[in-house]
Amino acid sequence: NVCIPSTYNGKPVVAIGDNAFYNCSNIISIKIPAGVTIIGHQAFYGCSELTGIVIPDGVISIGQQAFYGCRMLTSINIPAGMTGLSPWTFAGCTNLASVELPASIKVISYSAFQNCTSLASVNIPAGVKSIGACAFAGCLALTSVNIPVGVTSIEEATFSGCRMLASIDIPAGVTSIGDTAFAGCHSLMGVEIPAGVTSIGWGAFMGCYAFTSINLPAGITSIGDYTFQSCLNIASIDIPVGVTSIGSYAFSDCTALTSINLPANVTSIGTYAFYGCSGLKSVTFSEGSLCTSIGDYAFQECTSLTSVTFAEGSQCKSIGEGAFNACSSLTSINIPASVTSVGKQAFNACSGLTSVTFAEGSQCKSIGEGAFWRCTSLESVVIPVGVTSVGAHAFGRCSNLASITFEGTVAQWETVVKGLDWAYNAPTTKVVCSNGKVSIS
Repeated sequence: NVCIPSTYNGKPVVAIGDNAFYNCSNIISIKIPAGVTIIGHQAFYGCSELTGIVIPDGVISIGQQAFYGCRMLTSINIPAGMTGLSPWTFAGCTNLASVELPASIKVISYSAFQNCTSLASVNIPAGVKSIGACAFAGCLALTSVNIPVGVTSIEEATFSGCRMLASIDIPAGVTSIGDTAFAGCHSLMGVEIPAGVTSIGWGAFMGCYAFTSINLPAGITSIGDYTFQSCLNIASIDIPVGVTSIGSYAFSDCTALTSINLPANVTSIGTYAFYGCSGLKSVTFSEGSLCTSIGDYAFQECTSLTSVTFAEGSQCKSIGEGAFNACSSLTSINIPASVTSVGKQAFNACSGLTSVTFAEGSQCKSIGEGAFWRCTSLESVVIPVGVTSVGAHAFGRCSNLASITFEGTVAQWETVVKGLDWAYNAPTTKVVCSNGKVSIS
């Protein structure tokens, strides 16, 4: 037990200096005299057995990491004169179950309560204007928290890992939600995102398993990497017409998602964007779609996918490597005329695929290695006249491929660069050209 005197050498004690009791792991309780107004940085850092402390009413400043790692501390009082909490002030206080924040508090700095794993609820005063990054990250027991109306942004990882948090109201004044802001909030059923939000950071709602739906405001222009990854129960989502890009892994492993309509303004779909969406049945590219590229593995292992529709006016130019790999329920695909390349293994192992159609006037130049490898239900294919290369195993192990047609002449076919065993194991031995047939070999 430590009792700090009110005077020392005839002078009043008004501050506890930086690192004053740093890592004093045997301290159980501390009595601070009423005259103290400042508690320095790391003053009680690592006092792992500290169970009780009363902070005098006159304290107006508590330094960074002042109580960091005081894991036996169960409650704390914050004096009414305090206007802000410094970074990491109570981080790692794993038994801190309750905290009273005075009305005077305006700022909660980054990581102030990070990894306070026993903290179940927090009442944030109405006057708070700023809540820093990671402020409540890793508060595993947190079930409820309010965000005051004056807050305009949810910073990076503010509530990440709050796996018991079931609901939260975001005030109307918020305009941005930072990277991983709510990542790993497994119990969060949903969030109403205010109309004024124009930016949602990468991974913002990653691993929100309980989400069943989400609204995206009209002002959103991009959906970042990992934003909704592993939101296992989202069945539908409306992507605003102003969205121009969908990031890598943005919706990967959203296994309950059944359909997706991609607005015309979307210009790119990132790698693995919808990877593993095993319940996804239909994908529609809107009329006049500006999407020029479908990223590598964007729809890989969407095993329920039966329909991919490119509406009139699609400007898609490339279908990336493995884009529809292992979409075993896909039975047909109409490849728009604008597509110039079909990537390596783009439709690999689409075992239900019976029909591949290149649109009239196709600009396709290359069909990548293994692009249709193991499409065991594919019976026929017509290769556009403009194709200049067909990769190795492009139609390999298409065991029912009885007809291969090339729209050009035999002479044109002879100039096409063909990879090793490009039609390996196909039952047909000839390519039908406009003026005759030629051996596959």
